Amino acid sequence: MITRGAYLDILPRRGSKGRAVRYISQKWAIPLSQTLVCGDSGNDLDMIANTSKAIVVRNHSKELEHLRENRKVYFAAKESSAGMLEGLNHYGF
Repeated sequence: MITRGAYLDILPRRGSKGRAVRYISQKWAIPLSQTLVCGDSGNDLDMIANTSKAIVVRNHSKELEHLRENRKVYFAAKESSAGMLEGLNHYGF
């Protein structure tokens, strides 16, 4: 369970956003190499670290800062949805 301001995410002990992305990838036969995820907080870490392309928006939590060394993670200069659009442009979508 992670709180951030007024938001609260509750996930099963064995569940994560990363597992959800992998499940959908397998269920719908979408290669992980063709997925792109976006995130801004620690509960996105598994999802971001285990996909082929990821966007971290400017207003991200400090928990994601260590991912700057990961070449498959793009750190946007803009916040929130503007950062997501910036990342999509970076990856050529």
